[in-house]
Order: sequence, then structure tokens, then C-alpha cells
Amino acid sequence: MSVGTEGMGRKEDNSEEEEDEFVEFLMDFLKRHEKQIGNIMEVWARNMEREPGRRVRMVFGIISLVGLTVGLIGWLTLVGRVSGDAFTFLIGSIIGYIFSYLRTLTTRPS
Repeated sequence: MSVGTEGMGRKEDNSEEEEDEFVEFLMDFLKRHEKQIGNIMEVWARNMEREPGRRVRMVFGIISLVGLTVGLIGWLTLVGRVSGDAFTFLIGSIIGYIFSYLRTLTTRPS
């Protein structure tokens, strides 16, 4: 039984036509929405410029929250409402969280 290659040329022609139609459709879409796409890109660029300041504020907020939590639990431990084991567990958990958070801040997705 022999396998013919006659139908393969048609598929390639058909896929090239479909690709051309898709490219035309895409170009038409981009031309129609050029202004909106430009606005989106400008907003994205402005947000990228503000990113370092936003990241610093986020880090200070998290440090404040962690500091408040450790201070409150430390005070409760000092008063005798929470055991020293619970305080030690909390400190270990917070250190693990900080290392995990710092890893996400220092590594960029590839």
C-alpha cells in the first residue's frame, strides 16, 4: 500500500491561507483599537516606574505588622498569658516567612 503526498500540498496551502487570514484579522483588530492599546501601554509604563516605591511601602507595612505581632506576643509571654514555647514557635515561623518573602523579592520570574 503506498502513501500518496497529493493531499499534503492542499493542507499546506490551506494552512497558509488561514495564517494569512489570521494575520489580516489581527492587523485589522490592532488598527481599530490602536488608541486603547496605546493607553493601556502608557498606564503599564507608569505603573512600572512607580513599582520600586510601592515595593518599599509594602515591605515597611509587612515589617510593621510582623513587629507589632512579635511585640504583642512578647508582651503576652512576659505577662504569663502565652508560654515561652509558643513565643519561640512564633519567632521561628516569622523568620521562615521573612526568608520566603525575601526570596520572592530578590528573584525575578524567568
